[in-house]
Amino acid sequence: MDMGILSRAVRELVDLVVPDRCCYCRQRSDASDRGLCQSCRQDLLPCIEPCCERCALPLGAGAGIEPSRPTLCRGCSTDPEMPRVRAYAQFVGETLPALLIRCKYGGERHLSRPLGHLVWIAAATQLVLAEYDAVVAVPLHDTRLLERGFNQAVLLAGPLCRNSGLPLVSPLRRAEATARQSLLGARERSRNLRGSFQLAPGAGSVVDGRQLLLVDDVVTTGHTVRECARVLRAAGAARVDVVCLARTPRHGHRPHATA
Repeated sequence: MDMGILSRAVRELVDLVVPDRCCYCRQRSDASDRGLCQSCRQDLLPCIEPCCERCALPLGAGAGIEPSRPTLCRGCSTDPEMPRVRAYAQFVGETLPALLIRCKYGGERHLSRPLGHLVWIAAATQLVLAEYDAVVAVPLHDTRLLERGFNQAVLLAGPLCRNSGLPLVSPLRRAEATARQSLLGARERSRNLRGSFQLAPGAGSVVDGRQLLLVDDVVTTGHTVRECARVLRAAGAARVDVVCLARTPRHGHRPHATA
């Protein structure tokens, strides 16, 4: 048996049998931490003010603050189609990128439980969930879904749907197996995604007049969620906001594990 598969299986078994161990540092933790100990949670840099009120980009050095509208970054001040984004943490450091890489590319889908809990916290503390009708996960193309075996956005949306009672609907489909976004620069990301999302057949009634909350793992340039929101609004959605696990601090910075 491949040693990597064996090691992964052992870690998953330990998490099931001994659920009070931190999924990152493996030290014992309080069960209330939902898989991530307090020490490791403190390593995560929260998305707190000052951030762009629309895309959640931290407005630190190099962010490009718009002087006439200091609550917006320069990109959002000229882009009214960018949806409102809320994130649990910034995609920096070692802990969050390492966990997401293990989940998405290492096949450790059990990590979606503690990571999804962070998405739920972001949604519950930064949004009024009673305003929304349904949750939508950013879709994967069928080819990539078969390769990976799961859509991490769907798994991350699980705790949010269970705790809020909002249904998870699937009105979007990925029309093309585009190049992996993490391998591209900002302009290439935009061209890569143009026309890549479509409304699923028969999904018009699910979208029309609805207020939708879109879930993704990491928002980097915002092109993915912007394109998804554009398609949903064109199909009649009254509102599309976004909640994600993490936000990349600066446009052009390439995180380790975006979709």
